[in-house]
Amino acid sequence: MVIANELENNFIEICSAIHNYSFDIFAYRVTKRKDKILDIRGYIEQDKTHFSQEQRSTLLEFLIGVKAINILVANAQATGTKELPTTFIEMLLSMYSFWKKDNLLLKDLPADRILTLLDLADAWLADSA
Repeated sequence: MVIANELENNFIEICSAIHNYSFDIFAYRVTKRKDKILDIRGYIEQDKTHFSQEQRSTLLEFLIGVKAINILVANAQATGTKELPTTFIEMLLSMYSFWKKDNLLLKDLPADRILTLLDLADAWLADSA
């Protein structure tokens, strides 16, 4: 158990260093569509035919997570530190785990590309626009 905790702490430190080193790239990627999140949320909430209730709920929870990430990144930009606290990295890792479990992100890189719920939502939004 002690070794597992130490490895997890080291992993979080490594993730923090990577995110802080490439903060501007990370910030750009997570905020580039922040102005459209409210619209996307509305489209998903109004949909009654394309996604099941469970899928809609999962997508809406995902958007809540994305909004939280955007707020934390904006705070780091506003302070000028361009560093993400360890608690943020822990939150990201937790979200990433949930998103993989909920089929929003790929669990592995399979030989045959399997579409995730985010892939399906992205294609649906592109067709709707």
